[in-house]
Amino acid sequence: MFYEASEHPLDKKFRVFVPKRIQDQLERDEEGNLVVMVTRGEDGCLYLFGETGYYASIGNLDTRAFTTREQRLKQRRMTKDTARVVLDASGRLLLGPKQRKLIELEENAEGKTIVVLAGVMNRVEIWPLKKWHEMETLLDDEGEEMVEYDGRGDSGA
Repeated sequence: MFYEASEHPLDKKFRVFVPKRIQDQLERDEEGNLVVMVTRGEDGCLYLFGETGYYASIGNLDTRAFTTREQRLKQRRMTKDTARVVLDASGRLLLGPKQRKLIELEENAEGKTIVVLAGVMNRVEIWPLKKWHEMETLLDDEGEEMVEYDGRGDSGA
């Protein structure tokens, strides 16, 4: 399970260091490289999965594959922008042009681009810093209400 959020700068080649707490949960390919699947997320972020986690997530979509147009669109949306990426020897993830286009990266006053890697259960979300701060505000303002009401009319406790 992924959890915790941390800020990381992108280097000039659009690489971000993936913390050890995340690397330790990723699978290795036949050559021993750490591999991730990066795809379009919701709310303006990217999702980073280990390969097994990615295939399990899209498998969940497949069980409802042809029920509604919305489900078919969600399948297409989640798979069309996916990239299988091998972390480099230093544990850095290269965000390709397609992934960079999907989120709005901005340089700060010092000319650095900062992203947040936020663990969320079976995935890591990659957020531009500004959008992450907006999400934190939403979570702080509305988060307790979301926990108290789970859609069934009770607290889920």
